[in-house]
Parts: sequence; C-alpha cells; structure tokens
Amino acid sequence: MLLVALFIEMGLLLIAVPWTVFWERNYFTEAVPWLQVLLTNNFVRGAVTGLGLINLYVGLVDLAYLVGGTVRPPRGGAPGPGAGRGRPAAGPRDDASVETEPADLPIED
Repeated sequence: MLLVALFIEMGLLLIAVPWTVFWERNYFTEAVPWLQVLLTNNFVRGAVTGLGLINLYVGLVDLAYLVGGTVRPPRGGAPGPGAGRGRPAAGPRDDASVETEPADLPIED
C-alpha cells in the first residue's frame, strides 16, 4: 500500500512542480547556469510531466487491483504452452528446466 501511495504522490509532484517557480529558482539552477536554460525549456518540462502521468497511472492501476481484490496477471507476457487446456501455464523459467524426450531415431551399430 505504501508503494501505491508513493507512485501516486510522485506522479502528482512530477506533474505540478515543473510549472512552478520552485522549478526555475533553486540551488542547482543558480549554481549551474546552463542547467537553468535546460530546465526552463518547455519540452523538458513536458517530458517530466509525462513521466508524472505515467507514475500516476501506475499508482492508480495498482490501487484498483488492491481495492478490487483481483489477482494480477503474471509478469512475463503471454501464458506458456498448455495454458487453457487443463494444465497450468508454464512460467518463463519452466521451459528451460523441462527435459525433452529423445526422438524415435533408428539406432545404428
């Protein structure tokens, strides 16, 4: 729950702070003049705001999972072979540990 709150809080901060006076006037921008030119660029502010939107979205999705009580899908993408046919899905590491049967090849003497 703490991680969800951090994602939401960080998202809101990253959305709002680049457009305030605090962003333009702080220790770092006054100590390094070229940094002030970079940070006051509207494209940089927009990029930071975009990261804030992503953080806010991730926090709200996690909150929805917590409140809704649903189980998250496994990380790693699509289910492995055998999923949906009465067998559990193989995880990303399950395929490497399974030994394959030798093919029926004629034995030469």
